[in-house]
Amino acid sequence: LREAIEKFSIRLNTQKIKTSASIGIASYPRDGDTPDFLMKAADAALYEAKKSGRNRVVAARDKREVYSIAAKLNTAIETSRLVPAYQVIVDLKTRKPVAEEALARLIDESGNIIAANDFISAAMELQLTHLVDYQIIKQTMSHCASNIAGGGQRMAHFVNISADLLLHQDLIQSLFIEAQSACILCGVDMEPTKPLVLEITERQLLGDANAVKAKLSPFIDFGMRLAIDDFGSGYSSFQYLADLPVSFLKIEGSLIKQVKDKRVRQILKRISDIAKDLQLTTIAEFVEDADTADILCELEIDWAQGYFFGRPVLAKQ
Repeated sequence: LREAIEKFSIRLNTQKIKTSASIGIASYPRDGDTPDFLMKAADAALYEAKKSGRNRVVAARDKREVYSIAAKLNTAIETSRLVPAYQVIVDLKTRKPVAEEALARLIDESGNIIAANDFISAAMELQLTHLVDYQIIKQTMSHCASNIAGGGQRMAHFVNISADLLLHQDLIQSLFIEAQSACILCGVDMEPTKPLVLEITERQLLGDANAVKAKLSPFIDFGMRLAIDDFGSGYSSFQYLADLPVSFLKIEGSLIKQVKDKRVRQILKRISDIAKDLQLTTIAEFVEDADTADILCELEIDWAQGYFFGRPVLAKQ
């Protein structure tokens, strides 16, 4: 079929128009046992065909491990075994907790805890990240409300929001309604600034900051703040600061790991200076030892998270 399409052409006036086809194939029951999952598997194979040069056929079986992981993810979502683990964020000057980030964890049928790094790539290929984000954000809202209602420390709660989730306006609207309800229950609705911080990875903005801003505007207007994750990993970082109402910069972890390099320290110092001029809070990720924390404090980075301060901890069920 692909070869026949490649040979076929349409004549328009004096021009000959040729085309080609990229094809993704999935089969039952090997690649999925429901129509929805089969379509996702075929779509992921189609994406792979396009990514690897177009005008080709890719079968889902070539990426069977991806579909196996995604099947576990689907089951975990259906059985409430996709849960957040919270990692503390501290003020580098006082070393006291000021925030926490919600990180997705999958609990398999044997009770093993699977970190996001081991399943998020499969979720991205099969366009399931919106479901992951939705579940984690929803649970974090409930966790935040319960914490405040129970008299716990008021702190910022960082949640990841993907470009994929922003394409699903029904889920965005549902989360906004959930946020309003949660704030009313715990009394935060009276405060202009809400505890939830929406964290979007710089690489996922893809230059379309205005579209992101429009989709997030209800949350921003409601009082939620915005963080740019992996700042310094791309080419358009500073343009995003001009286009988006950013409150936090989470600095690319690979820079933090090289903090003992003199050139890297100069880069981090410039990021810190610019952030202060723009009244933004800087956050260093992957802080794993005291020396790194001390250097970052000297560079006037505001907050930090990493194994040195605490590993992610599953929420109490």
